[in-house]
Amino acid sequence: MRHLDTDTLQRLRVWSGEHSFPRGGDDGGGRRRRRRLRRVLLVGDRERAFGALSLVAGDHRSALPVGICLDREAPARPVLGGFVAGLEDAARMVREQRVEEVVLTLPWSDADRLEACLAVLRPLAVDVHLMPEFPAPYLAGHGFALLGDVPVARLRARPLKGWRALAKAAEDRLLGALLVLLLAPLMAVIALAVKLDSPGPVLFRQSRTGFDNQAFTCLKFRSMHVRPPEAMPKQATRHDPRVTRVGRVLRRTSLDELPQLFNVVGGSMSLVGPRPHALAHNDHYSRLVDDYLCRHRMKPGITGWAQVNGHRGETATVESMRQRVACDLWYIDHWSPGLDLAILFRTPLACLKGTNAY
Repeated sequence: MRHLDTDTLQRLRVWSGEHSFPRGGDDGGGRRRRRRLRRVLLVGDRERAFGALSLVAGDHRSALPVGICLDREAPARPVLGGFVAGLEDAARMVREQRVEEVVLTLPWSDADRLEACLAVLRPLAVDVHLMPEFPAPYLAGHGFALLGDVPVARLRARPLKGWRALAKAAEDRLLGALLVLLLAPLMAVIALAVKLDSPGPVLFRQSRTGFDNQAFTCLKFRSMHVRPPEAMPKQATRHDPRVTRVGRVLRRTSLDELPQLFNVVGGSMSLVGPRPHALAHNDHYSRLVDDYLCRHRMKPGITGWAQVNGHRGETATVESMRQRVACDLWYIDHWSPGLDLAILFRTPLACLKGTNAY
């Protein structure tokens, strides 16, 4: 048994379940087209072929399995009404069943079997795909790429790269700087009020988890009385005695977050993104909530999709944190400049409601 060479792999169109069989609907040019089932023949290993059969047959909108050709353990003659046959019957089945797509259900490492199947299929006017050796959901939305001459399956994609990364950076730096200038008078008034209300510094600095799970110093207007640092910081609750008079107003309206505009201009935060949590909270919830640390695949934000959907302020239960994380992950997967602008426009209304913000 030998491994496939690059030329052989590049001759194959690799089947990922999501990308191979176009669905009815938009044809890519904005036009609607009639849905038509693609006629599919499965060729190769018995166990893999019947496993793939359940997946292809379950897609009633685009694919119609018309047969299985086994390269080994093939029946002496076609069975199940001709549905299952041997590799030598593949050409006949392609012609008789008007097959358009052939899916090879073989181990990627078994070059001999793949070459034997390709030798039969090359003369035929069909598309040939190779089924992955790992579950199709891992490939959903990501597909395949070439690293040099090496074909690879992309299991995870960076949320921001290329023009998307440039657009997000420009949005943060330009809008962030503009907001600093526009809100400077308001921030000066708030700073004076904090200073006159209670002893202590105007700004509160706390290490929080940012992009790529790296710590950074997050800035806020101080809204609590000065106290010794705690190993496990407690979230503010309703009627929390630690909160100052001015701080209560600032927290309810989220005006205490305004100094984070300097974090944005400095590059450690974004205007929009998952909210950063204290390091101790991060360690705690990462053990309780699946994919919690995946929030940090983008820079943390002053506001976010979770905050404008009712998940701001205190997270009193693990379930409330799960809901917040679900919103954060949805935002990361669906980011666009338009989504950021929509969140920014909705943020003032969410702040005025004061839900869960103490």
